[in-house]
Amino acid sequence: MKFIRIVLLVSIVFSLVSCASITENTSIIDAEEVLRLDPEADIFQHENIIYKAHADWVEELHLTADDQVTEITHQTGNSDAFENGTANQLPIGTLIYSASGRSDILLADVDGELIPYLANVEG
Repeated sequence: MKFIRIVLLVSIVFSLVSCASITENTSIIDAEEVLRLDPEADIFQHENIIYKAHADWVEELHLTADDQVTEITHQTGNSDAFENGTANQLPIGTLIYSASGRSDILLADVDGELIPYLANVEG
């Protein structure tokens, strides 16, 4: 019985350390960095994460919109002025939806067309 407790305790500690390592190795890329790497990038910010359009593999997915999560409230080309709800190309008032089954993709409704945007994180 004591052996089982030790194995269980070691498993729990290992799981916690593994999760901490994943979190530490994932970092958020800000608008300045995205636009420095790709000045023509089509981006917006939601919950402090930059989402970027036109990832080939994402555009090939068959995605459906779930719930509305935000709306574009600001538009700017100045990466220093980015905050949640800001886009550099999407027009103000664009509605943003979650993508069914995907937590890393959001969908922008532009004139009835759903455009997928992939979360930009390093990890």
